[in-house]
Amino acid sequence: MKRTVLILLFSSISLLTFSQQEEKVWTLRQCIDYAIENNLQVEQSRLNVKSNEQGQLNAYGDLLPSVNGQASHSYNYGQTIDPYTNTFANDWTQSNNFRIGANWTLFNGMRNINNIKKNQLDVMASKQALETAKNEISLQVTSAFMDVLFNREQLKVAQSQLEITREQTERTRKLYNAGSVAQGELLNIEAQLAQEEVNKINRENNLNLAVLSLKQLLRIPSSEPFEIVSPESFNADQLQMPNQSQSIIETALNNYPSIQQRETEVQSAEMQISLAKGMLSPTISLAGGLATGYSGLRTEVVSVQPAGTREIGYVNGTNEPVVTQTFNQQLRDVPFFDQLDNNLNRNIGFSMSIPIFNNFSTLTSINQAEIQRDIANTRLKQERQTITQDIERAYADAMASFKRYQASKKSVQSLETAFDYSEKRFDVGMINAVDYNTAKNNLIQAKADLLRAKYEYLFRLKVLDFYQGNQIAFE
Repeated sequence: MKRTVLILLFSSISLLTFSQQEEKVWTLRQCIDYAIENNLQVEQSRLNVKSNEQGQLNAYGDLLPSVNGQASHSYNYGQTIDPYTNTFANDWTQSNNFRIGANWTLFNGMRNINNIKKNQLDVMASKQALETAKNEISLQVTSAFMDVLFNREQLKVAQSQLEITREQTERTRKLYNAGSVAQGELLNIEAQLAQEEVNKINRENNLNLAVLSLKQLLRIPSSEPFEIVSPESFNADQLQMPNQSQSIIETALNNYPSIQQRETEVQSAEMQISLAKGMLSPTISLAGGLATGYSGLRTEVVSVQPAGTREIGYVNGTNEPVVTQTFNQQLRDVPFFDQLDNNLNRNIGFSMSIPIFNNFSTLTSINQAEIQRDIANTRLKQERQTITQDIERAYADAMASFKRYQASKKSVQSLETAFDYSEKRFDVGMINAVDYNTAKNNLIQAKADLLRAKYEYLFRLKVLDFYQGNQIAFE
C-alpha cells in the first residue's frame, strides 16, 4: 500500500513538473537574459575578461622579486677535484648541492609600472567588449522575438480569412446546388479556398522557422516546447516617435560600450608605446643567494697518537740523520648536516644592464607600437562612424515605418469597408467570385503590410531606445 502511494505521489509530481515546463512562456526580457547567460559569443567574452585579469595579476607580480631554489644529488667516479675538500678523488664520490637565489628588478625604464597600467586598460576593454557582445545578442534576440510575433499574427490573419472563405464556399455550394449560381462561381471560390489553405500552411511554416531561429539564439533544443508572451499593452497607436537622431547619436557616442571599448584600446596602445620606449633605459637589479653542499670525501680528525720518528734527511758535513715525529690520526666522515652548516655561502650584489645596440629590435618595437596605436585610432573612428550610421538608419527606418503604418492603417480601414460591401453584394449575387476574391486579397495584403509596418516600427524604436542605454523589454 505504501509503495502504491509513493508511486502515485512521484507520478503526480512528475506530471506536474512536466506540465509546468510545457506551460512556461517566455517574455522578451527573459529571452534576452537567457541568451546572455548561454550564448557562446558572450561566454567567449567572459573568458577573455578572466584571461586579461590573470595578465593583470602577472603584471603586479613583476614588481616583486623572483625567488628560485635548486638542489642536486650526484655520484662521480674517476679523477676529479672535490670542491669542498679541494683534493683529488679517484673513487666513487657522492655530493649534494643546495642553493636558493633571489633577483629583484629595481628599475627598468618604468616598464613594470606601465605594464600594470596597460593590463588594467586591457581588463577594462575586455569588460566593455563583454557588454558589446551582450548588446549584440540582445538586438539579435529582439529581432527574432519580433519575427515570431509578426508571423504569429500573420498566421492569425490567414486563419481568420480561411474561415471566412470556407463559409463563403459552403454558401456558394448551396446556391449552386439550388441552381442560383453558375458552376464557374463555385470553382472560383473553391480555388480561392485552396489558395488560402496553402497560405495558412506557409504562414505556419514561417512561424515554425521564426521560432526555430529564436530557439537557436537561446541554445534551446528544437524539440523542447517553447512559447513566447504576446505583450498585452502593445499598441502601435500609442507609440511616440523618439528624440531627434542627433541627440541619440551624442548619447551613444558617450556611453555605448563598443565606443568605450575602442577608446580604451587606444589608451592601451599608447601605454604599449611607453613600454617599448622603456627598453631604451638601463635595467638595475638586486640579486642575492644562499648556497651550501655536502661531499662524501669530507673528513675530520678525531684523535692524534704519536707513532715514532722517521728520517727526513741528513746534516751537511756530519751526515747525521734528521728525524721528525710521526703521528697516527683517527678520521671520521663529517656528518651531512654539519657540512651543510660549514659550507654555507651567502652573496648579494647589484647589477646594471645598459642597452647599446640590439639589432634594431627596440626601434622596431617602438615603431610597431605606434602603428598599433594608429590602428586603434582608426578602429575607434570606424566604430563611431558605424554607430552613427546605424542610428541614422534606424531613425530613418522608424520614421518610414511610422508613416507606412499610418498609411497602411487607413488602407486597411478603407479595404475592410470595401470588402464588407463586396461580401454583401457577393451574397446576393451582384458580383462574381473573381471580384469578391480580388477585394478579399487586397484586404489580406493590406493587413500583412500593416503588420509588417507595425513590427518594423516597434523594432526600430527599441533599437533607438537601446542606443540610449535603456533595457529592451515590453513589460
